[in-house]
Amino acid sequence: MNPYADFINKYSGLMEEAKKLPLGGFERLPRPQTSDEAPKVLHFSPHPDDECLMGALLLRLQRDMNMRVINVPMTFGSNKARQKERYQELVGACGYLGFEILQIQENGLPNCKPKEKTENPEMWSSSVDKVSSIIENEQPGLIMIPHRWEFNTTHQGTNELVFDALALQKLDFSCYVAEWEYWTPLTEPNLLLDVSKEYLIDIITALSFHVGELIRNPQHTNLPAWMQDNVRRGSELVGVPGGTAPQYKFATVYRLRKWQNGKIVDFLREGLFVDATGKISDIFS
Repeated sequence: MNPYADFINKYSGLMEEAKKLPLGGFERLPRPQTSDEAPKVLHFSPHPDDECLMGALLLRLQRDMNMRVINVPMTFGSNKARQKERYQELVGACGYLGFEILQIQENGLPNCKPKEKTENPEMWSSSVDKVSSIIENEQPGLIMIPHRWEFNTTHQGTNELVFDALALQKLDFSCYVAEWEYWTPLTEPNLLLDVSKEYLIDIITALSFHVGELIRNPQHTNLPAWMQDNVRRGSELVGVPGGTAPQYKFATVYRLRKWQNGKIVDFLREGLFVDATGKISDIFS
């Protein structure tokens, strides 16, 4: 018997079993002991479910650094008939993980694709002002957004809109900015974050609340494979090409920089691997 045949047969069978798993309805995790005065991370989420897909770093910041995680949904998708339902799914997912939700406006922004900046400049300017006000009011220690060259145009627009909003902040404002990848790989990542089995379980469970999206595309059961591929890629893109890969099972990849003096700047001297037991606070010291 070919041992690899046994491996693939078991893997394929496991994926079939995963189709039978329930979606949503799970009891919330214990609330994190975080004060109202705790430092904040703002996650500008292009769509409901991105807060879970990118939940690994958010959970580490929440649990390891006692930060308040505030998810800001930019849109609720283009299907207007699903927007209220997607909001309720978001409430369930964020409630499970202990994330807060801060809405820009009901049903999110009407459109935040890059083309709107030139085709509809008044609407774009209004959206930038609204996001700028959120940043000014919340004074986050870290902002998370998709990177500029993501395949999805709403992801691209989210990146550009948030950077336009950062440019409106006072010159003495500063915060860390973590750009993430999902549909399109980052070209210059500098952080590979180990994701433990326990964290991945919590992330997938929260993602299962996005029932309508998962019926369309079962991203929750495919998430472990995506995170495995991140280990393969991230080990050489964040680390040294040809170097020894870290013994992570699952990981996510980011580009971490800092906004200060009215511009985005690099502050890491080299790419970092942060394992599941490492202190994520060391990155910011």
